Amino acid sequence: MSVINQMLKELEERNDPQGNNPNVAASQKQPVGLSKVQIALIILLIVLINIGGIYAWSLYSENQDLKQSVYNSSQIIADHEKLSSQEKQNTIIESVKTESPLIQEQEKRSVITHTDNKTVDHVVENQPLNKVKSITTQQGENAHQVHAVGNQTQQVKAVVKQEKIVITPLNDNINAQEDQKTLLNEMSVSKEKQASLSISRSHLSAERVVQNKLQKAERAITDNEVTKAEKLFEEVLLIQPEHKDARKQLSALWFGRKLYRPALNLLSQGMDIYPDDIDFRLMKARILLNQNNNKEALYVLNGFATAQHVEYQVLLANTAQLVGNSDSSILAYRQLVNLEPHQGKWWMGLAVALDRDSQFEKAKTAYKMALSTQSLSSNSAQFIRQRMSELGE
Repeated sequence: MSVINQMLKELEERNDPQGNNPNVAASQKQPVGLSKVQIALIILLIVLINIGGIYAWSLYSENQDLKQSVYNSSQIIADHEKLSSQEKQNTIIESVKTESPLIQEQEKRSVITHTDNKTVDHVVENQPLNKVKSITTQQGENAHQVHAVGNQTQQVKAVVKQEKIVITPLNDNINAQEDQKTLLNEMSVSKEKQASLSISRSHLSAERVVQNKLQKAERAITDNEVTKAEKLFEEVLLIQPEHKDARKQLSALWFGRKLYRPALNLLSQGMDIYPDDIDFRLMKARILLNQNNNKEALYVLNGFATAQHVEYQVLLANTAQLVGNSDSSILAYRQLVNLEPHQGKWWMGLAVALDRDSQFEKAKTAYKMALSTQSLSSNSAQFIRQRMSELGE
């Protein structure tokens, strides 16, 4: 194809030697126009490249400045934290030193810390712990010096363990800061506990309150403070109405002050709460007898006519004789001779009750039993013999 094109070109030159052929002129001018466009494009490309480079350089510079500022900030923060941790450590050591007499005694001892491959010996001589100067020892120390340093280290560890002081290597800043913060928090909490006064109100149980009041009432009775004791017993009954001892003692105090009606009401309530308790009936009957109300007293005592209680049966027998109730009197004395058959006075009482009830044969038998006990006085024995002779013995 190139040979054909060359032949065509030579033919055209022969036909138009002056170069008037428009195709030839166009072909000659075309390279010139394309060259200018290319130059313009190249210039434009160079300008764009320069602009991009400038923009990239500005971004790179800004990034470097930002990194530098961040690095500087981190360095400032690290330096500040390191300085604050050192200040805290000095403050903690100083405060512990002032509070602990054992640290004051150890001011002249050496504190040994290990950093990397060197041993730093902090020697304290009449100086506070926060002004300790470090002296770097040589690695070529002999074995005796190393042994001495080891002994000092053990002594310092023992002191630190006893006083709860944490000594860390100098190059271990993170662990030191954490331990210092922990120790500082513990010390601040302990100081707050010492400085603060907490008042707590303990809630006592009802049983505990009752016991306290009973103890105070007993002391009041011992000190002859009857009014105070009565008030305490009343408070006990307000808390525990079923409390037997408080009710009985308060009734006795009121009986001693001749407050019969309140005492009887209190005992009646006790009989309703504890119908099987003999003491309430016994105390109420005595108050009624003191008021010469013998019939009501006998009515109260007859509620437990068969009670196996000597004092109760004696009062029942006497009350029945005052009223003239032979049946109640005989029943009471029979309970007494069953409880204490060796007592002649109970046999004599039974014999008299039977004699009054016209049960003469049984009365004579009871008289004989009374004499057989040989526990009667001479007058009583003489009365029995005289009465037996009168009955035909």
